[in-house]
Amino acid sequence: MKVARLKDIERIAVEEANKATLESEDHVLIQIKVVTICGSDVHYFKSQHLPHHLAYPLVLGHEAAGVVRQVGRKVTHLKVGDRVAIEPSNWCGKCYYCRTGRYNFCEKLTFMASKGITGALREYVSWPAKVVFKLPDNLSFKMGALLEPLSVAYSAMEKLPLENCSNIAIIGAGSIGMLVGKLISIMYPQKKVCLIDLHNDKKRLGERLGLKKEQFLIQGEYKNSDILDLDALIDTTGNTKVVNTFMNYLRYGGTLVQVGVTDQRLQQTFKQIVYKGLCIIGSYRYANTYPKLISLLKNDDYNIAKIITHNFHLSDVQKAFEIAQSPRCMKVSIIMDK
Repeated sequence: MKVARLKDIERIAVEEANKATLESEDHVLIQIKVVTICGSDVHYFKSQHLPHHLAYPLVLGHEAAGVVRQVGRKVTHLKVGDRVAIEPSNWCGKCYYCRTGRYNFCEKLTFMASKGITGALREYVSWPAKVVFKLPDNLSFKMGALLEPLSVAYSAMEKLPLENCSNIAIIGAGSIGMLVGKLISIMYPQKKVCLIDLHNDKKRLGERLGLKKEQFLIQGEYKNSDILDLDALIDTTGNTKVVNTFMNYLRYGGTLVQVGVTDQRLQQTFKQIVYKGLCIIGSYRYANTYPKLISLLKNDDYNIAKIITHNFHLSDVQKAFEIAQSPRCMKVSIIMDK
C-alpha cells in the first residue's frame, strides 16, 4: 500500500509499505478515502524539533474517512462496505475519566500521528471499531474527515453558557474559529458572532461557509464596533496579547473558552478575574461529539465542506503541505485514490 511519510523538515514523500492488516477482533480495516490536513500536521511538517517523542519518518494525518474493508469478529455495528468517519482517539474505557464520560483525558489515551501512533496518510488503517462511525449516504467522505475539527469546534461551543450569551467573539478565523462561528450560526442563529483575525482574505473565505463579511473584524476594526460589550470569548490562537486585550471587553460574569495552546502566561490577576466574575474554561479536544454532529449534519445542508479550499491527490502530498501553510488556504484535503 502507499503511505506518505514525513522524512525530514518540510519533506514528505509517498512510499510503498506492506498493507495494513486487522490488528484485533474489535478493530475494522478501513480503506482511507480522504484525509484533511490539521494545523498540528503543518506544525510537525515545518517544525525544527518534533514534539511528543515523535521521530522521523512519521506518518501524519488524523482527520480521515473511508470504507470498511474487513471487520473484526467482535464488531457488530459495522459491516464491509460501510462508509465511515474515524475518530482518531482511542481510550481505555476503564479509568476515572472514561467512566465519567471525559475520555479526552483518558489516562491511557492514544491518538493518531502522536506519541508513536501511525497517522492516517496511508491507504489502509486498522482502528478500534468503537471510534469508527457510519456516515449517512448524503454525507461525503470530506465531511467525514471534517468531523474531527468540527468536534474541536463543537466542544468549545458547548462550554459556553449560551443561555446568557448574546454577543460572542472568536479570536482567530482559521479552520477551528470558522467552524465555531458556523456551528453557532446554525444552532443559535439569534446570537451575534464576530471573528477577529489579521488577514482580510478571511472575509472572502468565510463567505464560502455562509458567514457574512460584516462578521469579520480585521486588524483593529473592532475599535469602532460595538464588540466592546462581550458576553463570551473563544480563543483559537493561543496569542496571549490578543486574549488579554479582548478579556477587557468581557462584561461582568463573562466567559473565556480557551482552545489555542501556548506556553505563554495569561496576564490576568486573580483580582481582575474575581472582581469581574469571569469564568475561564480550557477546551481540550472533545468527547462523544461524532454521533451528535452526524445527526446535526446528516444531510450536509450547511455546506461545511466548503471550508476546504484546496484538494490534492496523495501523489501531490508535498505540495499539499506547502499550500496548507498559506493564510489564503483554509483547509486542504488529500484524496487517497484517483
